[in-house]
Amino acid sequence: MPFKLQDVMADVGRDLNDASLTRWPNPDRLGYVNDAIAAAKSLRPDLFLSTIATPYAPLAQDADVPLPDRYRPALGAYVRHRCLLRSTDRQDDARAQSEMKLFAESMRSL
Repeated sequence: MPFKLQDVMADVGRDLNDASLTRWPNPDRLGYVNDAIAAAKSLRPDLFLSTIATPYAPLAQDADVPLPDRYRPALGAYVRHRCLLRSTDRQDDARAQSEMKLFAESMRSL
């Protein structure tokens, strides 16, 4: 079932206890989801065969993600990674690295 960029953004807000958009506003999250899709295209170009020769162009938050829904958690991990990198809490540094590792492993194994 297709999912939208805003679905990933909402997942991340829930996961990071920031549904009110206090720490990470929507424009930031939208940019991070688009970055996640671009990173996915670099890691797994086979998932983008119909657009392989075209550079990734950022999508609006209500656009469908050009990946199967099984990649939704992986994209969320990338966005959480980017959000946590901006945190001043030292505990978030380790979690940010863990989220990036999860993204990379998920993209390779799914």
